[in-house]
Amino acid sequence: MAGVIDDLESALNEIMRAKNLPISITIVKVGSNDERDSSTLMEKASEVLKTCERSFVNLCEMETFKVQKDQIDDKKFEFNLVKNLPADVEGFFELSKFDLDVS
Repeated sequence: MAGVIDDLESALNEIMRAKNLPISITIVKVGSNDERDSSTLMEKASEVLKTCERSFVNLCEMETFKVQKDQIDDKKFEFNLVKNLPADVEGFFELSKFDLDVS
C-alpha cells in the first residue's frame, strides 16, 4: 500500500492479516498533509494490535531526515526503514516456537 490512506478499515484489516506473518510494517509519514491519515491509522492500529503478541508496526517521519528543504539523508532514512526488521522477524519466530538453531 502506498500513498494517502483512503480506506482505514482496509489498512487495518491488512495489518491484522500480517500479524501471523514474519514481517514488519513501516508507515512513512511524508508530509504535513497526511497527519490525519498516519495518526488515525496508528491510533486505530494500536487498539487492534493490543490483541497481538508482538509489535511489528512502526512509524517513520520523513521530516526527521531532511538536511535541506527538498533533500533527505538517504543513508539514515534507509537505516531507519530496516532497523526493526531483524527484531520483528525474530519476535515472530520466537512466538511461533520455530527453532532457528540448525545443529
